[in-house]
Amino acid sequence: MYERYSSFNRYGDISKFITDPDLLQVTGDECVYISNENDYDIAVDLETCYASFDEVKPFIAFLATQICELDNIAQRFHQKKE
Repeated sequence: MYERYSSFNRYGDISKFITDPDLLQVTGDECVYISNENDYDIAVDLETCYASFDEVKPFIAFLATQICELDNIAQRFHQKKE
């Protein structure tokens, strides 16, 4: 049973995420990293985003605070489909 849930909470360490909107930066390839490369290396792709970066920064920071729960939900959904 534990094996089934072994990958849950893989992003549980919130301190590894950038949750302050003022610290978020856009890279040259239009991505915003919400975690350091040495930690989780997770980025938000802004290539098709039509709002300005300043408008979406608060949402991206909020997303970073919720990433563990979002990932757990996605994993549960994927397991139910198998």
